[in-house]
Amino acid sequence: MKNIFFILLVVLPVLSNAQVLKFSRAIEMNQNVNSDAEESAPFRIGGKLYFARSFHKDNVGGAYYGSDIWVCSPDENGLWQNAEKASPEWNNKGNNVIVGVSEDQKMVYLTNSYFKKSGICFSSYYKGKWTKPELIEIKGVDNEQIVSAFIAKKQNKILLSIKVEGTDHFDLYISNKISDLKYDRPTKLAVSINTSKNEISPFLSFDGKQLFFASEGHENFGSYDIFMSERLYNSWDVWSKPINLGKEINSKKFEGYFVMLPDSTAYFASNKYSKFAQLYKTNFKEFLIKDFDNIAEVKYNYLTDAEMEEALGFIFKPELIFEEQEKELSTKNRELIFFLANKLKSKARIVIILNTMGVVPEDQLELVKLEFLNLGIPAHRIIVQQPDEDIAETVVEIKFGNKKS
Repeated sequence: MKNIFFILLVVLPVLSNAQVLKFSRAIEMNQNVNSDAEESAPFRIGGKLYFARSFHKDNVGGAYYGSDIWVCSPDENGLWQNAEKASPEWNNKGNNVIVGVSEDQKMVYLTNSYFKKSGICFSSYYKGKWTKPELIEIKGVDNEQIVSAFIAKKQNKILLSIKVEGTDHFDLYISNKISDLKYDRPTKLAVSINTSKNEISPFLSFDGKQLFFASEGHENFGSYDIFMSERLYNSWDVWSKPINLGKEINSKKFEGYFVMLPDSTAYFASNKYSKFAQLYKTNFKEFLIKDFDNIAEVKYNYLTDAEMEEALGFIFKPELIFEEQEKELSTKNRELIFFLANKLKSKARIVIILNTMGVVPEDQLELVKLEFLNLGIPAHRIIVQQPDEDIAETVVEIKFGNKKS
């Protein structure tokens, strides 16, 4: 009898520091926040929740012209009170949306509905009031082309969703700071991010390493889903393959305008149960992969042929075959593990799961694990999962997963 170790590949939602990002099931916010109109683009500033509201009769432009910025304040128990329109300095008949906030929360960045020049705007909190918006110019793009944006002040970047010239779809671009009031001509993000369909509502994590955005072009549950991609090699030009945030967040309907906060809460917009988009809240936690008792708790998808070819150089379904009483690695098995380890060692986003599908001698399993360790695959990237022991056939799956950024 021979023991066969099948080698499979999966995509895991893992962060670059070997952590899993897990979201709680999203909860629709109550009627003090949501209305019969449309809510999107949430930001929490100074303990208050700001968001854009469209199709509402009390907007400056009425129900069918533009969007206004509204705000909810918490009561003494932390519950949101009825929403009201935000600063009159911000709202006019255009599309008024918050696209960023400074670290000290004394400066808010807004879509430009105030000036003919191209760009975004900022408003400062001064003597208890928000000032009139002032322009931050962005070279080489018309205001009408900008669909959504996010300013990453700490990284001196503006991320934009822009209508691609000569097409009807939107891609994500990045613009770099020239001076406090001027940013350069936007350049398109990597092909790993943009598709032939629409990408909108970018948001950058606090450390500037993870990009969250909505896309209808990447594999999704339907319509727009929210995805995350990791910035690789400390570059703004190289991004990982986007990962779907999963069914706790996404649905068959629209999801977008995702933002995260340092207190482990996140907000986004969805029309999963309504005609217009409403605001939802979720909580997230980061877990070390090695701390999971059952790797099944980590959601994953098998790598596509294209992803396997990118990781290993070609498409194949390798096997490690042991004789029943074999106590050492054969030359063939050793060469295969050596090949895999050398391909994966430099790819910090790859996690290996040793998944025993049947009764496997412990010493053979340890031989495989130890060989990977000796060849430079760190322990936190090797996970052993033991199945029920009533399966007659002896199988071990070695699964590889991309780490989430």
